[in-house]
Amino acid sequence: SPLLLFLPTHPPLSGLLQPGYEKLCCVQALSRNTNFQTVDICRVPHDKLPKGSAVQSQLCGCTGCASCDPGDIFTPWTQRMAEYRVKMEGWEKKEGGEKEKKEEKEE
Repeated sequence: SPLLLFLPTHPPLSGLLQPGYEKLCCVQALSRNTNFQTVDICRVPHDKLPKGSAVQSQLCGCTGCASCDPGDIFTPWTQRMAEYRVKMEGWEKKEGGEKEKKEEKEE
């Protein structure tokens, strides 16, 4: 694949080929432009963090994208964004879970 040939020649993206990067929220999470010159906090496995600590990336809103962490990497952030988009675009739910665009009433 052309992408696999491109990645190793670009150091910021070459991390995508390493084990443990099967799930990745955003390429910025690989960047070492942080206070401690390490990857983003969302890349730290939940079992390595202090008990009860809430982690969310300041870059993209990810709540943990280490490959060993189970679950959706953007919950609840994605849910809030989806609700906001539905509201802003004027969609409403129909019966059966389908969505329908609200008709604009002309007066």
